[in-house]
Amino acid sequence: MREFGFKFERGRIYATVPVPPSANMYWRKRMIVSRGTSRSITYVSNEGIAYRKLICQLFMVSRIPGFKNLVEFEGVFFPPDRRRRDNDNLRKCLFDSLTHAGVWPDDSNVTYDPITKADPCKNDGHMKIRLTPTTKLKEVPLWAMQ
Repeated sequence: MREFGFKFERGRIYATVPVPPSANMYWRKRMIVSRGTSRSITYVSNEGIAYRKLICQLFMVSRIPGFKNLVEFEGVFFPPDRRRRDNDNLRKCLFDSLTHAGVWPDDSNVTYDPITKADPCKNDGHMKIRLTPTTKLKEVPLWAMQ
């Protein structure tokens, strides 16, 4: 079984974390009907709350101070099987959980956030992440300037 956790090395935070639930499983919507009018509320699902608590526990046990300023995020996703998954759906739950754990003040502090998808690890899906503090935004590539 894979060991999950955070470590601090040379000014960076490295972590191995379980696969987060997709955004579709993390957020839930409910219709509230009151006095003849209805409105929709969005909330974090039980699965999302459990994942968030796990990330908080792993980060607290590591006793690593969180970042206060801009952060570069890099992640590698090792899926547990060959099902199709969208990296964007993984990112939101993971970022929300990292924010809740105090890794950074808000996910708007993340200036760079690629997630690379690796080959599946049968029955052992996980993510490896590296967080690097930075003081500036990434340089805009020339192709984007035209």
